[in-house]
Amino acid sequence: MKKIIGLLLVGAMVLGMVGCGEKPNREDEVKILPKPQEQVMAVESIEELHKGRAWDISSDGKTLLFSWDEDVPESDSPGEMAPSHHLYTMNLADKTVVKLSNAEMGKHQGFARYSPDGKTIAFTENTEEMFTPYVMANEVMGEKKQLQSASFPLATAYLCWSSEGELAVPYYDGQSGEIFLYNPQNNKFSNITAKGDRNLKTRPLFYNKDTLMYLSNNDKNHPMGTVIALNLNSGKEKEVVEAINNFAISPNKQRIAYISGQTDDGKSIIKVDAIDSELNIGANLVEVNAGYGVLLAWSPDSGHLLYSDSGSLWAVNPETGDKVQLASDMQFILNLLWVNEKEIVFSGVPTGSDSYKNITYRITLQ
Repeated sequence: MKKIIGLLLVGAMVLGMVGCGEKPNREDEVKILPKPQEQVMAVESIEELHKGRAWDISSDGKTLLFSWDEDVPESDSPGEMAPSHHLYTMNLADKTVVKLSNAEMGKHQGFARYSPDGKTIAFTENTEEMFTPYVMANEVMGEKKQLQSASFPLATAYLCWSSEGELAVPYYDGQSGEIFLYNPQNNKFSNITAKGDRNLKTRPLFYNKDTLMYLSNNDKNHPMGTVIALNLNSGKEKEVVEAINNFAISPNKQRIAYISGQTDDGKSIIKVDAIDSELNIGANLVEVNAGYGVLLAWSPDSGHLLYSDSGSLWAVNPETGDKVQLASDMQFILNLLWVNEKEIVFSGVPTGSDSYKNITYRITLQ
């Protein structure tokens, strides 16, 4: 009996040793998949589209709205008016150009925006710094209507459409300002007056159909300026964040980009913060510094913030903080527009140009 038990024990040990020495079946192994490599934004090409300054892209991404002086040279004679700037469109597929309007001598038509349905264009005409707002039918030499206020005869440059076809126009009389709201029939139906020491309102932006955001400057309590969210139904104002000159809300409405101040050497500090549906500021996601004339524009998927840094153009990923330079060698950059996820349009004056005339470019991303 003892021999039998001993034999059994020896057999079990042998089987155990054999089992330990077997190679495992690879189909049964836990596989560790490599982390997918994050796609890095990179430029495939940059091309010159046309002379002039870009203002807007149609909602279908097919048409560029821009202004151009038709290469009329500046006069050296003192007191003579500068060349007129007229509105044009370009088919972005074949670069066909169509003249939409004819500005009077010395008038600059610009700051143009398509209405949501594409049937109307809002724009300003200005001589030097005096802006007058208009709307016109989106057709060649379409009928135009002047939007004017007797108490605030001059508009500031930035106009904004709501998704419902309402138009916000900031006005300024030299001391204080208001934002006038026009319905889709282009009739004024409301105005937002200055409250307290907020005597200038600019850069209106419809957060949704019930909330209008804008930048309030010259506020004694917030000398830098404050981004305000106004409930159009209740009239209640909410201070969102202190900012200078510019701000932008991401398309998914989860982030706000703004200029928060300046460094000791005069550079602008661009911050991107998380926001909730009530426009409460959350965590700071990224912070970058930039030079003069900072412009901000979110990609359609909210994944990248496009910004200008003096004569160069950059994109930053607010999730990772990674940034990439997309263009350079410009004296300054004007107007940043996303056509789609792979195409960007911007205007500016290239380095070395002595005419200071704008050229519009298209960047194609890989």
